[in-house]
Amino acid sequence: MSEVPLPTLASPRSLSRRRRVLAVLLSLVPTPGAGHWALGLWGRGLFIFAALLTCFAMVPFVGLPALVAVLVLYVAAAVDAGRVAPPAQGVPSRGIAVLCVLCFALLGGQASMTIRTLVAEPWNVPGASMEPTLLLGDQFYSDKTVAAPLRRRPMERGEVIVFTSVEDSDLDYVKRIVAVGGDTVALREGQLILNGQAITRERLPDCTGLELTDPQAGCELYAETLGTHHYRVLQRADVAPSRFPEAVRGCPQGTEAREDGCRVVDGHLFVLGDNRDNSYDSRHWGAVPFANLQGVATELHFSLSPTQGVRWPRIGQRIP
Repeated sequence: MSEVPLPTLASPRSLSRRRRVLAVLLSLVPTPGAGHWALGLWGRGLFIFAALLTCFAMVPFVGLPALVAVLVLYVAAAVDAGRVAPPAQGVPSRGIAVLCVLCFALLGGQASMTIRTLVAEPWNVPGASMEPTLLLGDQFYSDKTVAAPLRRRPMERGEVIVFTSVEDSDLDYVKRIVAVGGDTVALREGQLILNGQAITRERLPDCTGLELTDPQAGCELYAETLGTHHYRVLQRADVAPSRFPEAVRGCPQGTEAREDGCRVVDGHLFVLGDNRDNSYDSRHWGAVPFANLQGVATELHFSLSPTQGVRWPRIGQRIP
């Protein structure tokens, strides 16, 4: 009696060294998880990418630890892609792997853009108008959940925000909210007046030790408090003290004239730079509509001086 030969099963596609190296590189560029898709590990790749998005979205709220977690995920994904066993059914063919990686990159890019649009977006400080709080070269992530379309909470006096210029939609500014809709704001002899009351302000000794873009011998430093926000502002002794509103200009757009200053129209925010005598702000072009709000600044994640290199002590500092 002759034996019936069993059908030969196709052996799983083996994992070549070239495919392994490619998986490691794809975990670094474009994004963690892409390398695992090149190996046919679909679920593992999606899990790693979801963890990356979660950490990225937490940066404005948790700060530097979340950003460190993002970097750790990049390294961990690359190491895992270099060591993980291939799937039992074998790695996909070269053509399928290319299509999978392209699909992953497309979906991943769209997901990352959604996070940047709705939750967290990086910014770089381009000028000196917010010194000494923000220095030229400071970098931070903004919490975009306070802006449209989410608007998870109302804005607070004293918060530092990013917004689109009311004069030029191609420009974004970083300033501090000093008044919200319904408030009446004024400046007299450099003193900020809110709803007819002078806000808490204390003269500090001097500006010694401050890193300023344009150091002035007559620099004056004050500590101000708005709500729970305690911060410092700069004024110059060699120029006339700030006064707002000016008799000639009156109250700007987005505000209404009142006896004790300019009342901010509902749905608007009145902003000033902490460098009071070197800031182009609401005193000139008016209050900022809510529609222009881009986010609120929370914590510095990096700082690079144009002349002195990395400012290590500033990394991880909360923005007051």
